[in-house]
Amino acid sequence: MREWGRGIRKRRQRRVRAIREGSPYFSGGNRWKEWEKDDLSGWDVKPWNRPGPWNERTKKRNENRFLIQLFCSFLLLTVTYLIFQSNTTAGRQAQDFVAQVMERDFNFAGVAEWYERQFAGSPSILPVFKPKSEKDSRGSASWSAPVQGDVIRPFSRDGRGIVIAASGPGPVTASAEGLVVFAGDREGLGKTVIVRHPGGKETWYGWLDKIQVRTDDWVKKGQPIATIGERSGQSLLYFALRINDRFADPGDVIPLE
Repeated sequence: MREWGRGIRKRRQRRVRAIREGSPYFSGGNRWKEWEKDDLSGWDVKPWNRPGPWNERTKKRNENRFLIQLFCSFLLLTVTYLIFQSNTTAGRQAQDFVAQVMERDFNFAGVAEWYERQFAGSPSILPVFKPKSEKDSRGSASWSAPVQGDVIRPFSRDGRGIVIAASGPGPVTASAEGLVVFAGDREGLGKTVIVRHPGGKETWYGWLDKIQVRTDDWVKKGQPIATIGERSGQSLLYFALRINDRFADPGDVIPLE
């Protein structure tokens, strides 16, 4: 038993000595020599742009993935074709379901909101992101421009509204029927009128000269509510549209041209 213990200690001492001297100790050094004989030079001499074994494996996986996608596409196309060729009750129900999925409107409002959060800009620069309801409502008979003029500062999220330059002094009219919820001085806008409309909409009219309505007045579309003010030698109107507590581009709803 003591001899077995001495043998273990001797082997341990040899290993410690081998580690200190930096010499191999695996099976008398044979394993170290075998590792030195391995052909590792190929990794160094291969050109950098020559595909290695990992590229071959990746290429094979991509080919398999493409074949699977191709098969699934063919299977889906075949199933859809068979569904629309069927006259059974189940077939007609499946046809209705497929038709609803293909014709369902995309959530443009959600995409527009995400775009604003991510890029801090108005998605109106991308017409495809405009909600269908806003596109359809543009030019509606229920809305009109507050003044006749040119938009000299378009909508931006930071500015919240637009600036319209009129040809000269004149009245500012309500863009739609609604209730006056504010009429007075507002910081940054001077004399201002805010009209609340159905559907959670508000129109803001700023930089006014004389206000002709009071809070809680009910105004109709086209009714004069104030006279346009003058800034920098021009008749300018600050105009904003607020929908559900969020400012939006008035040009998406109100025909300004």
